[in-house]
This record gives sequence, C-alpha cells and structure tokens, in this order.
Amino acid sequence: MSPPPRQDARTPDRKSSLWTLDVFRHLTGGRPTLENRSSSPAATTTSIQAAAFSIPENSVESLVVQAAHSDNGRSSVQPAEGKTGSGSPDMGPQEHLQNILFSGETIGGPPQLQKLLPQLMPDRPTATRIAACRDIGAIIDRYPVTNLLAVWSAARDLLESSKSGASDAAFFLLSCCVRSDRLSQSERKVFFNAIDHNLTERNLDLRFQVLSELIAKGKNIEGFGGPLIVLLGQLFLLCFKVVGLARRKDKKNKAQSAAKEEQCLAGLFRLTIDVVRFNPKLVQEQYFVFLLDQVTNICKSTTSESDIANSIDLIDALTTYAHVPASAARSCIALLSDIYRVIVPLRGQSWAALANMLKSHLGQRAVSVLIGIMSGKRDSHETTNNVRGAFYVLAELIRADGRDGLPKIRSSQFIFALKKSMSVDSQRHKRDVMNLFADILSDENLTNIILEEPDWSDLGDICVQCVSSLPSESSPLNDNESTTSSAPSKAVSEEALGSMSLCEATTVVIEKLNVLAPRLDIVQRSAVMDMFMELGSRMNDSAAASVISYLTDERLLYPSHDDWFENCNSLVDRILNDQYRSWHARVAAVQALRDVYSTIECLCPLETTNRFVDLLLGVLAKDRNAPVLAALSDLIVEISDSACDDLFDRIFASLKDTLVQRRPSVADASSNATAMASAVPIGSTNIDFGTPCNVVTRAIVRMFTRSINKSAPRAEALYDLLLVIAGSSTCDTDARISALKLLGRIRSDGNHAIMVISFSEAQSMAAVLCRTVDTVVKTRPTEALSQQRAAHSEEIVSGTEGRGTRSAPVSSTNVLASRQRPSRMSKPVPPLWLYPGPKGLPEEPPSTASHLLFSDPGFVEEDGMPRRVLKTALWIEVVISLLQKETDWEIYSYVVVHIGAQLANQSLFSDAIPQIQMLRSVLCEQIRGSSFHEPPGYTSLKKADVAVCIFHTLTMLVSYHSFFGRSEEDEMVRAFLLGIGSWDRTSKWCIHALFVCCLELPVSISRSLDTVLQKMSQIITQPHIAVHILEFLTSLSRLPEVYKNFREDEFKTIFGICFQYLKYVRDQQARAPHRSLPRPSARELRHSGGSRELNALALAQEGKPGPKSAADDLPQYVYALAFHVMTFWFMNLKLQDRPTYMPWIAKNLTYLDKDGNEHIEEQGLVTIDMMQRVAYSDRDDTKHDPSFATAADGEISQKTWIVGMSLLTIETAGRTGVTQITHRRPTSTKYSIYKPQLTEPPLHQVPLTTGIQADAFYTSAYVGVLPDDVFQEFYSPLDIHISLNAPVDRPVVLPETDASRRALNLFDFNSTVDNHRVGIIYIGEGQSTEKEILANVMGSSDYTNFLSGIGTLRRLKNADFNTQGLDRQYGTDGEFTYSWRDRCTEVVFNVTTMMPTDLKDDPNGIAKKRHIGNAFVNVVWNNSGKPFNFDTFPSAFNYIYIVITSQARASFVETRHNPNQAAPDQFYRVQLMMQQGFPEISPAAETKIVSGKVLPEYVRLIALNASAFSLVWQNREGGEHVSPWRNRWRSIKKLRDQHCPSVNTSLQNSAHASPTPPGTAQAVSGASGRPTPRDSGAAFKRVSNATYMSDETNRSSVLSSAFEDLSRERSN
Repeated sequence: MSPPPRQDARTPDRKSSLWTLDVFRHLTGGRPTLENRSSSPAATTTSIQAAAFSIPENSVESLVVQAAHSDNGRSSVQPAEGKTGSGSPDMGPQEHLQNILFSGETIGGPPQLQKLLPQLMPDRPTATRIAACRDIGAIIDRYPVTNLLAVWSAARDLLESSKSGASDAAFFLLSCCVRSDRLSQSERKVFFNAIDHNLTERNLDLRFQVLSELIAKGKNIEGFGGPLIVLLGQLFLLCFKVVGLARRKDKKNKAQSAAKEEQCLAGLFRLTIDVVRFNPKLVQEQYFVFLLDQVTNICKSTTSESDIANSIDLIDALTTYAHVPASAARSCIALLSDIYRVIVPLRGQSWAALANMLKSHLGQRAVSVLIGIMSGKRDSHETTNNVRGAFYVLAELIRADGRDGLPKIRSSQFIFALKKSMSVDSQRHKRDVMNLFADILSDENLTNIILEEPDWSDLGDICVQCVSSLPSESSPLNDNESTTSSAPSKAVSEEALGSMSLCEATTVVIEKLNVLAPRLDIVQRSAVMDMFMELGSRMNDSAAASVISYLTDERLLYPSHDDWFENCNSLVDRILNDQYRSWHARVAAVQALRDVYSTIECLCPLETTNRFVDLLLGVLAKDRNAPVLAALSDLIVEISDSACDDLFDRIFASLKDTLVQRRPSVADASSNATAMASAVPIGSTNIDFGTPCNVVTRAIVRMFTRSINKSAPRAEALYDLLLVIAGSSTCDTDARISALKLLGRIRSDGNHAIMVISFSEAQSMAAVLCRTVDTVVKTRPTEALSQQRAAHSEEIVSGTEGRGTRSAPVSSTNVLASRQRPSRMSKPVPPLWLYPGPKGLPEEPPSTASHLLFSDPGFVEEDGMPRRVLKTALWIEVVISLLQKETDWEIYSYVVVHIGAQLANQSLFSDAIPQIQMLRSVLCEQIRGSSFHEPPGYTSLKKADVAVCIFHTLTMLVSYHSFFGRSEEDEMVRAFLLGIGSWDRTSKWCIHALFVCCLELPVSISRSLDTVLQKMSQIITQPHIAVHILEFLTSLSRLPEVYKNFREDEFKTIFGICFQYLKYVRDQQARAPHRSLPRPSARELRHSGGSRELNALALAQEGKPGPKSAADDLPQYVYALAFHVMTFWFMNLKLQDRPTYMPWIAKNLTYLDKDGNEHIEEQGLVTIDMMQRVAYSDRDDTKHDPSFATAADGEISQKTWIVGMSLLTIETAGRTGVTQITHRRPTSTKYSIYKPQLTEPPLHQVPLTTGIQADAFYTSAYVGVLPDDVFQEFYSPLDIHISLNAPVDRPVVLPETDASRRALNLFDFNSTVDNHRVGIIYIGEGQSTEKEILANVMGSSDYTNFLSGIGTLRRLKNADFNTQGLDRQYGTDGEFTYSWRDRCTEVVFNVTTMMPTDLKDDPNGIAKKRHIGNAFVNVVWNNSGKPFNFDTFPSAFNYIYIVITSQARASFVETRHNPNQAAPDQFYRVQLMMQQGFPEISPAAETKIVSGKVLPEYVRLIALNASAFSLVWQNREGGEHVSPWRNRWRSIKKLRDQHCPSVNTSLQNSAHASPTPPGTAQAVSGASGRPTPRDSGAAFKRVSNATYMSDETNRSSVLSSAFEDLSRERSN
C-alpha cells in the first residue's frame, strides 16, 4: 500500500527542526559549502538573468514624470509662482520630482498629505523622512492616491540607508504602494525592480512580504515572467543562508530566536508553489531546472525537516503542474527517492509526490529511471544513496503489485537490477533487500509470482551475497555505511524498509523457503539447498534442519552413498563445528550421526568405525557448547559401552584431555561457582547441562555405572578419574559436584559388593544448609530479620540460642570479634545443588550390586573371577582434603551434607579404617578449634549451620568405635559436649549424638555424664532445646549401666533441670496469663531445622495468618516430659534416699503467684502421690484375691471410705475378721489381707450369751466383726484433742448404691501405668505395596533377633495384661506377641509377622491393617533395598514410622546363609519419619547408626517417647491428653465432690485441681479457692500411724506423708 499523502504543511517548531536534515548533507554527493553550493545554480541564474529585463536607475525619475502626467489627465499642472513648471524642459528629473511633490500633482488623500510629501525629499533629515514614510504609507492604505511613483521615488534611497529604521520605513511605504489596486504596468515594474534591486540579507522578510503583495501571492505576475523565477531563486539562496546562520546561533546559545527567518523561508516556499500552480506555463525547462537545483541545494544543506517537507511540496507542484523536462526527470526522481528512503517522518509526503508522478504519463519513464539507477546505468554524480533510494521506491511498487493505479514491475526485470545493485557496498542495502524478500515470501500473491520464475539461481546468489556480509552471531549487526553514503545525524536515524534487521530478515527468508520447499520442483529445491549449504555458518537452525533432513532422506550420509564419509565430514564442518549455531540444530546433527553409527557399526569394518569415532572425538575435543557436548557425550557413552579395549582407551584419553582443556584458570577457580550460578539461573535450559566440563564429567559417571557390572578395570580407571575431578580445584564447580554425586552414592552390600544407589540419603541434612526448596527461599533474610540477626550476633549464649548468635565456643575474644565483624550480607547467589532438584545421576544405575567390584580385599579372590577392589580409602582421603582445604562453598557444603550418610555404610569402608580414624581426628580437631568452613555472606547461613553437619558426620563415626581406642572415644564424647551451648543450633544434634553414645559408648559417656548434665541445666529454658534434653533424660533413666555411678549431685542436677524448666514455663504463664507459651521466635524456629516452621515465620512477617503450628502443641508434650523425668528418676533413687528427696521435690512442685498464693498442679499432685507410694518400697504389684476367706470365716461384709484423695475398700469376714483391703489411689491400687490372730477365750471368760446375737453366736451366720471395726483399727484420729465442733477431714463412707459400685468398677478400668501400642512391620526384599508387605509371615534372622530383644514373648490367650486390642480369647490375632513394661509404662508390640495370614479370605491383610493402622507409632524393618514411602500404609492414625535399615543391604537368603549378616555387631540405620506438620521430637529424626546389640533398646526408647508425643498430638484440637494417673485422680475428686459436702472448703476445692500444661488450664490456686500444698497434702494424709501387713501383701502400707514432713519443715 502506498504511503498516505502528506497533510497540510505547518510551521515547524524550532527545537524539533534543528535536527531534521543533516541527512541531506551527503544526499547525492558531499555537502556543498556556502561558497561552492551556488556554483552550478549561478551559471543557470546568469543565463536566465541575461534574458530578463531591468529598468535603469536613471530612468525611474522619467517614469515618475510620465506616470504623473498620465495620472493627472491630459492637462498639465501649472507651476507655482516663481517656480518652473513640471513640464519645463530646463528641469532635470530631480527637479521634476520635486516640482511634482510640491506642486500638488499627487492627487488623493487628506490635506495633510500635501504637507507630508515634501518631507520625503532627500535633503530633509532622515528622521523626518522616516516619519513621513510611515505617515504617508498609512494614508495610502486608507485613501486612493495617484502618482505613487513620485512618492516612492522620493523615498527610494532609504532602502539602502544604514540609518536605523530607514530601510524598514522604506519597505513599509513600498508595501503600502504595491497594495494599491490602481497600479499601472510601469509602476508595477518600478516596484518590482525596487524589490529586486540590490538583494542583500537585510530585511528579507520585508522584501518577501512586498513581493508577495505585488504578485498577489502568485495570482498576478503580469509583466514579470522569468525575472520573477530568478528573483525567487535568489531569495531562496539568501533566505536559506540567513536561516542557517540563525539556526546555528540558536544552537550555540540554546535559544529559539529564528522564528521570523523560519517563517520567511516557509512563506517563500508557499509563494513559489502558488506561482507554479497559477502560472504553470511560466516554468520553462531552464526555470524548472533552476528551481530544482535550488531545492536540491537546500535539501543537501538543511538541518530542518520542514525545509525538506516544503521542498517536497514544491517538487510535487513542479511535476504536477509544469512540464517535466527530460534533463530534470532523473534528478527529480532521485531526489524524491532519497528523501523517501532517509526521512521517515516525511515518507508519506514524499511517496505521495512520487505516486503522483508514477500514476501520470511519466510512470513508465520513472520506472525506467529507477531500474537504470539500480542496474548501474547511473550518472557520474549519482551515489550509493541514489541506488538505495531507487530500490526503496521499486520495493514499494513490488509490494503494491499494481494496486492504486501504480505501475507493475516484472519480477525478472527487478531481480536482474537487484543483482546488479549488489555491487553497492552497503550493509543497509542488503538488509533492505532481505526485508523485501521476506515480505514477498510472506505474501501469497507475491510468492506465486516468484514461483513462476524457473531459475532461482539469481535469487539464491542475491541472498548469499546479502548474508555473506553478516558478522558472526556472537556480535551484534553493524549497520555503519561507507564514507560515501549519507550518514544520519544523532537525532535522525534511517528506518529500514522493513522492521527487521538483516539477521531477522534472513531468518524469515530462510524459514519461508523451508515452508515453501514442498511446493518447489526438484530444480528449485536443489537451488534452495545449494543456497543453504553456501550459507554455511550463516544459515539458521531451520535451514540447518532442512539440510540435515535432506542429507538423511536422500541417504547421502550412509555407507550406501559413495561420498558418505565426505558428506558426514561436511555436516560436521558446516553445522556441528559451528560454535555460534544454536545447540538445537547441532544436536540434531549429532542425532543424525548417531543413526549413521548404528548402521556402520553393523556394516563397516573396524577401521572405518574407528575413523568415524575419531571424527566425533575431534568435535568433542574442540566444542565448548554444553548441550552439544551432552549429545556428543551421550553418543560416546553408547559407543564405549560396546567398544573394544583399544577404542575404549582412546575414548577415555579423549575425555580426560577434554576435561583438561575445559578447566578454568587457577585464578578464576575461586569465583567459578559464583559466576556460573549468577549467569545461569535455576530452572533455565542451560542448568540441565551446566558447563562443558560438567557434561564430560556426567558422561564419565554414566560410563562408570555401566562398567561396574561389565569391566572392573574400566570402572576402576573411571573411578580414579572421578576422584581427580572431585578433588581438583581447577575443574568447574558443577563438574566437581557431578563427580561428588556419584562418589557419594557408592555403597556396598552385605557381601562388600559395590553398588550405586539412585536416591540421596541426605536431604534432611541439606535442609540444615538451606538446600531444599522449602528453605532456600524462606531463609533469605528480610531487612527486619537481618537486623534481628545482627542484634543476636552480639549475644553470649547462656540461656538462649539463636541463629544470629556467635558461631564459635564462648570466649571474650569471640564475642568481641562478633561485635566488630561487618555485615556479611551480600547479593544472593543461586545454589548449584538443591533438593528436590534435577536427577542426581545422569541415568538410573544398575539395581543389582556388582559382581566384579568389591570394597574388601577378602572377597576379591573368590571363585577365580577377575574382581577388583575399589579403593574407597582414596575417596576418604579426598574428603579429608576437601574438609581441610576446600574454599568453594558449593563443594564444601555438598561434602559435609552427604558424607555422613555414606559413612553409615560400614561395609563400604572396611578397607579404609586408617582413613576413617584420620577423618575422626580431623573432625574432632576442627570442632575443638572451630576451624571448619564459614559460609559465604550471601547464603544467610552461620558457622553454626556447618557445625551441625560436622557433628552429624561425627555421629556417624560413632558406629566405628570398635576401631577406636578408649581415648579416641572419650575425645568424640568431649567434642559432642563442646557442641552443647557453644554454637547456635548444635545443642540438639549433640544431645542426640550423646544418646547414641549412651548405648554404644557407655563407659565414655558415664565419665562425662556430670558435665553433660551441667551443660543441659544451662540451656533447659530454651524451648527448642528443652524437648530434646528431657527426652534424653527420660531415655537415660532406663539405662542403669550408664548412670550406675551417679552420686547425689547428679540426681539433684536432673531434678533441678526439671524444676528449672517448670519455673520457666510458670514465668511465661505469669507474663501472659491468658495465652499459651509464646510462639517460638525466628531464631527458635530456625533451630528446629524444619522448613514448615520457617514458612510459618514468613507468613507471620508478612502479616498473614498461618495454620496452627506444631510448635504450639509441643510445649504440652515437653511439660509432661518434665514430670515423667522426675517420676522415673525418683524411682531410680536408692530406697533409703527417697524419703530424703520427697520434701525437697514437693517444695519445688509448689510455687507462689504475684499475690503470694501457693499453687500446685494436677501433675504435681499425682507426682507426690507417686513418691509416697514408692518412698519406702520397690514392690508394687499386688493382686485381688476373691477367695481370701472361707465359708468358716463367716459372711463377708464390704464398705468403702473416701480417705483424703484415695478410696479404701474393706471386705471383712464377719466371724473371723479376715479382711482384704483395697487401697485405690491416683497412681496405684494395692491389695492387702488382714487376719486377726484369734485364740480361744480364757477359760474364766464368760461366753457371749447375752445380746441380740447371743443365739446366733455359734452359727455360721453370726457377724461378729464389721468392716468398720477394721477401719477404725487402722485409721484412728491422730489428734484426739480436736474439738468436737471443729471441722475435721474425716473419712467418708461411700454409700452402697449401684452408682457407687459402677464408679468403683470404672475406676478399676483405669490402668496404673501408661499404655502404648507400637506396630512392627517387616518389608521383604523388593516389596513396596501394602498387600505384599502384610502377607509376610516371617522375617530375616536379624529381624528375629531384634524382636527377641525389644520385649518379652507373651501368650495372648487369657492374657492378664492390656493387649491393646489383640484378641486374647480366640487367637484371631495370633498366639503370641511381644510386650515390655516397667513401673510406669507398658507397651505392647503388634507384630504383623506373628499375626495369622489368610491369603484366601483376606488377601489384602485387613486383619493386620486394623491393628497397625490404628497404631500411632510403627516400627518398619525395611529390607526391601528401597527407601520407605511414608504413604505405604494409608491411615489417619499412623503418625510416626521408625524405619530400620541394614547399613549394608542383604537379601533374605544371605541373612539365612551368612551368620555374620545377623550378628549383634552389625549396624543398622534408624530413622524416625513423621507425618507432615509434626515438629521434630526424636533423636532419630535424622538417621542414626546403631549396632544390632543395642538396636532393640534404642528403638524401644524412641518408640515410647514417640508414642507419648502422639497421645498429646492426637488431642491437639480437642484439648489435652490426660494420663491414667491424672484420670484416676479426677475420678476420686469427682466422688469427693458428690459425697463429702462437709469437708472444709480448701479440701473440698482440691477436687477442682486442674492440669496446667502450657496452653491448657490454669494451676491449682489457693487464691481461687483451690487447695494449698498443705491442703493438698491433707488429701493424701493417713490418719493412723499403725501398720499391719499380712503374708499376702507385696509391699508395706507405710502410713506416712511427705506433706507432714513438709509441714513440719515449714513450721520449724
């Protein structure tokens, strides 16, 4: 479509027009100077002026006289008296003029005109004359005046006067004169000559204004003709010069003062256009050329867009209204074409002018001119710009395709001219040509025209010539022209013919040709493919794909073609070796070569195959593009898989050399990871490949995993190379990480056979260093959190730990250094490894262990097979080196995170014991000196985070303790002690490690146990640590071999830890009485190591409400743990020491509020009851005897009393007084038998023959002893002096009602111990589904050993204990199970392999699932060889799984045939897995390694704690978990409330004592009507000091009270 016609011209803004047309300084040639620019027009002007007319200066006066006579009629004016008449022959012109002026021959106007006329005379003062000019001019404007020539002649000389205002006044008078409508022809000529006379730069605007008025804006040029054209041309020169000077002045002064000159030049253009429009015949050939030359000069020199716009309008007028001479046509077309090409804003206007010419009778002539300019038939003055301008116009005609009346152009004619124009050395021209081709191929009609051309060779040659000048793709396209082309100014830039650059247009052309290829005939397609191949490195990906497809489809690359190898070589040279080509096309070339290799491998001899492989290795050695290297490496790996030894050696050498070539310099090695991570963001395409060194390394990894089951020598060589890569500081970081990923996944099975696992076992440790998706984003600190950490960095860790605190052991030096240390925050750098991230290994490793590679030399020589030992000792040496010397954080962090999990596989390092010992020594030394790596500032991590990983690795080394000496074991324990309270976050990990040491290193831990307790007492008030401390103490209480040497101070320290925590909680409640414990801070959450808490913190910082955190429920569990610790450790006291501790413990269980009121909690009350129960006896279990009395003893009477906070039931045989006493209390139920030692009465005693029962005395129905008698014997009042009117806490008889009996029966259902159920599941080899797992009826031998150690085998039928839902009547759940019990806890294990399996009626194992599915905690013995999936057994109640895995995988058969596989000295991985949303509560939350000897005890201990927590967790939404002891206490309290209304107020209110875990109910308060400790003691007070015991009782009924001692202590 043609550009729209130009709108009406407007006066340009000065500021916007200054820049416009520098582009024409070289338009059709170099820019002319003011001196030489008029050389050519001057000649024309001279010739034109020779034919023009002019009036001599001495003839003006004569004309004035003639005009006066003609204007006054035929009569002469009579001269005045004494004067010579006007017609006197003796008077000269001057005298005649004076005579006319003074004689009144000037007719018209008011009377004052005659007075003003003499003042114009030259002899008058200049000021007078100037004033007269203005006054006379005003009169002439208003009145008709004759003989104006006389008036003008008098003032004419003022035009050249240098006096101020003289010329302006003269031009004013002249303007008034020419506006007269009564001018004669002679007067017009005189006035025209006045305008034309002595042209200078002065008063050009006034001169132009007078001329415009004289010729009526071009409508009346009678009498002027050619001289007018000459005058206009001269005015153009002068006016443009003045405007140019004004513009330069404005530019220099940064002002806008050239508006008047600009308006004058614009008006001159409009006037000239009007002259041409109204007088077209006037513009003869010489005048046409003359005006065109003036316009051309202006266009070449101007800097204003408006000048070009006016020039276009003038040329349009000339070509439209005037005859265009042949000599001017070419110049006119060339000028308009150049303007159309260069000046983008005027493109529409210039096209309108061109279109008018092309649509006229001159159309074909204009096309011929354009074709001639392009094809090389150019005049000498035509330049490259003319060629380009002609191309622009022809290109528009091609696009128009004859629309809008424009002429059509034959494609062959245009392509011929276009090919000729390629000789022009212009990058822009080539760009425009390719844009035109792109447009043609994008238009269906134009494409069809091109398709009609049979010969496409010229088209291909043109494209090749255009594209051949392109620079390399690595640098931007440079469109600078040669010095002969017109260079735009800074403000003006030429817009391309199309919107695309040369590169973009070329891409479009080639893509369109690709799409068009199916429509081409064989000759055309061949030409296109030849063109693509000629382009070579310049062809884009689509062309390369077409070439590859063409070569493949035509079978030109295969051995069936004679030149197949040369074609392959060409493919490699033109496409594959093109380093600047997109990797997609190059990978396609590799794929084509892969297909070729699969053919030649079968058909060609080995020599040919080797030559082909050498061709590929040559590319591999030179290429640096990671994706291409990946494709090549993949092909090389496939080749090496089946290669002979010689070829494999060459491939191995090539890979090794490639690694060396791609190593960065040593100077750049330190910043390698940061630079690479910054350049390649996570998730981008290139991150899948990494650096070239990484690509090659991953190929080596694949070759290794494939070789372990094929060739031991190859695998050994590749392993050694991977060790070199991992340990080399000059290799790329991502390559080293790829090597580490393989090395860290090497394992060995129970037979020491090498294998590679596909999954990582260190993801939880990765979270510590924020290398998981959940933590890497959340822990990037906000400004507020950064300030918080900065503040924390100045704290000394004594009572709290935080992430912002110091990262070294406490010392004044370290504290000072932390205060002076500048902020380490910097720009975050994306990590190179992350979980979950890209697949750890390039391909899935073999699922079976190698039969060729082993970790132990003892297995190499068996069966005479060519086996090799994999030197894992070298790997440990590399690890030690990296831990000591590595500076790259990515490498160091990967090692410290993953080495611990690998060390768990002990069989892998059976031949590396010296290196293991060295590793232990290095880690202990680094911990002792705090010399391990400090994270970079951008990670937002602290040195303490690294310490956590170091401690984790050291924990794994505990399993190697059999290879360490006693001093080395002690050193490890001391290292863990150093981590408690010395670094942020390490306390928890060290406590967990010490728990493992309690089982594995009991001697070393017992030596340092006092220090352990002291350190724990210092940090117990930290909420995120308290749970781990109390769990440790709970488990420790069940390990008598560890604490057997405890002294009084150690016991007090343990109780003190509990008291300190309880006091901390109470203080928190006092500060916030209406809410639970404060939500952990950012520091505390960070310590937990869980990303869920970090997410919750992020929501809180953003002001968003988050879900209820697991940390909100954790304090309830921790609070209960504190009482559990006191209970367990009180029972561990020696029997003779317990009474001594009771008052002190009871005292610390009470506290005062701010009002001085004493408080005690429900848990405290039952704890005191427990102490009273066991203070004097270790024998607890008694049993109810339903046959304690015989028929001869008489009828049995029963009565129950509420005594304090206990229930006393007495069953008495009425005749003999034999009595069974049942004492129900919160923590126990005791049964005892009382039997009076009856004798015959003395002979002198009178028989009982009187009274109501006298007759029945000798019958069996006689009741001689009532329960009340037995009761008053044991429970007589202590204070017999009490006033009868005073309220006394007297025992109350429980009514003999059905309700009372039901209450007692329900009470007896409350257990006196905590009951737990734990499932045990065995997963066999390769099993993964619930169905096949539950079908197991037996397990491996080590599994069987584990069961025998975890509990006692008990028969279920008629079992006398709580079987936790297992059937004890019909055997539907098996005949036996395992259970375990101590004085406070009982756990029953639901073992799936011991339950009946009915594959016919219950193939899915529903009967088993109903037990383990309802167990909060399940132990999983995972012998499948796969990671355990938490969702294997879908259930809403399976909160926790404790997964046990052998450190070395062994099959079921191997464990049966190899006794060593099940030996107690074998080690196992134990990991506790929790449902999502659980807080971390177990020492096994991170995998621990324990020996088979202590495995059952370790698992049982963590299972008990996990089950206790699950009970709390289950009730997190509905309230709290109430223990059996507290439940029994509440039942007694309820009976007291119902039946003891007369008890004193404080005792009555003791029934309302309520639990006070954090976040639940309030404490028992005396201020609120609840009992004080003394009142609470009264609830348990025994009212007798006598004790009787029968032979059937198992413990003494000690009638003493801790509260009595406490009261006595306080009264003293």
